[in-house]
Amino acid sequence: MVLSAVVVVLGVSAVAQIGPTSGPYRRTVDRGYAALAQPLAVESNASGAAMVSFLGEASRLGRIAFFFDLDTLVSDTSGLERRYASITPPDPSTGSGCATAIARRAAAVATLRSALEGVAGGRTGLGLVDEAGATAAVTSVGVELQSADASWAACRRALRRAPGSAAVPRSTWIVDPGLLSASAAGDLVSAVAASHALTPVHSIVVLAVVIDPSAVESGSTLVAPAATSLVVHVVLANQGNVDEHGVEVGGEATLQGASASPVLVQQTVDLGAARSTTIALRGLKVVPGSFYTVQVLAESPHSPGTGALAARTIQVEIQPAATLTSVTSSPLVAVRGRQVTLIAAVTSSLSGSPSSSSVASPTGTVTFADDGATIAGCGAQPVHKGQATCLVTYPTASAHAITAQYSGDARDAGSMSPAITLKVD
Repeated sequence: MVLSAVVVVLGVSAVAQIGPTSGPYRRTVDRGYAALAQPLAVESNASGAAMVSFLGEASRLGRIAFFFDLDTLVSDTSGLERRYASITPPDPSTGSGCATAIARRAAAVATLRSALEGVAGGRTGLGLVDEAGATAAVTSVGVELQSADASWAACRRALRRAPGSAAVPRSTWIVDPGLLSASAAGDLVSAVAASHALTPVHSIVVLAVVIDPSAVESGSTLVAPAATSLVVHVVLANQGNVDEHGVEVGGEATLQGASASPVLVQQTVDLGAARSTTIALRGLKVVPGSFYTVQVLAESPHSPGTGALAARTIQVEIQPAATLTSVTSSPLVAVRGRQVTLIAAVTSSLSGSPSSSSVASPTGTVTFADDGATIAGCGAQPVHKGQATCLVTYPTASAHAITAQYSGDARDAGSMSPAITLKVD
């Protein structure tokens, strides 16, 4: 019984191996692999052609195009490597060389970008240039790419000899062995290092300054509604050809006629070449009814030259706060011959704002009137803690239309109360 069981197990195992080791199975696998690899090989050839074209014109490109083309090459080849790795390969003796070639190309292009970016001073234009090291790195790129071409050719031959004679396209990046030889690499690095088109240019520009609350233009001045603080939106652009790291941005509001205050840094941003951004600077303190000079500064502190500093100044008028005046009497009905107190209450439109705790109560004076005529002795009653009073006595029973007119002050606009009717019994 034991012997019979062993024979059965061996028989089943042998049958199970017939499929994976048979000719039809291998043909199916290899041909499927070749079908999946074909479009990726076409893309790799396109990347190779793009690299050769880039090498021929690298020293004539502007910095932005130079770095963009290198980034594109790295992105394309690294993405292709990931997609190629997702193909389930056949036996390594046939298909492994193709995957090796794709991986080597991605690594070589990454090395090429690092070396040539360094020669150009890096993305900020502030890096140290090591021509000897860059030449050695570019030379190694040529060796690595020729090795990748050889790996692809070996894979292609192995697939062709394998069952099914699967075919993948040719893929050769280095047709001319001298393209990235030591001498050619040295010439390329020297040309890039000496290129005027790749000279770093720093140029930070403040394109616009917009304040909140919204303002309207009046000549050269922006007129904003009453507020105790401003939010300044700064549109900042990098019109240079290098990345600016750690750009410091700040703003300051100074009363016109007062000594200018130093502009403090409020935000720090990174700004790529030929990019722009909008920054909100918050909390610039202002007083209603005043005129200010608002100054915005942006500086890239690590970059040399005047182009790393930008400034913009605007004139802003903050309108006085609107007020509401009301009047009442105590008592509500007067008695002839007895003194009655008229009370005016003045409130500011900023009293209910989030920053109302820091807003001073309205000051100034109130004029009390009876039937349109100023009440004797009450033509300019001082406002204290938002109130003003007037003492008056009426000798006869009568009715009076009482109003209170607030004069306003430096921060608050004047206002007139609605009339009340005061009856004297």
